[in-house]
Parts: sequence; C-alpha cells; structure tokens
Amino acid sequence: MATREENLKKINDELEKLDDEQLEQIAGGRKMHMIEQNQETDTAQNIFQNQLIAKKPL
Repeated sequence: MATREENLKKINDELEKLDDEQLEQIAGGRKMHMIEQNQETDTAQNIFQNQLIAKKPL
C-alpha cells in the first residue's frame, strides 16, 4: 500500500503533464460545475415547494 506522500507525488506528477486549459478545467471548472448544479437543485426544490404550498387546501 502506498503512503500518502507517494500518492500525492503520483497525483502531482500527472497534474504537471497537463496543459493550462486542462488544469483550469480541473481546478476551476469542476468546482463551478458543482456550484451550478447546486443552484439548479435549489431552484428546482424551491419551485416544488411553492407548488405544494399553492395546492395546499386552506
């Protein structure tokens, strides 16, 4: 089993092979994608909750 340091070195070695655009996708793109997904989920949940409230009998 590899140590933490060995695993980090392997990861770093692979990252250094990437060009700037690929690095940007890994460093920033995925994070932004996750934020956008969370916003879409929040919006969908809000719409659903509002629909339930609108249909709730008084």
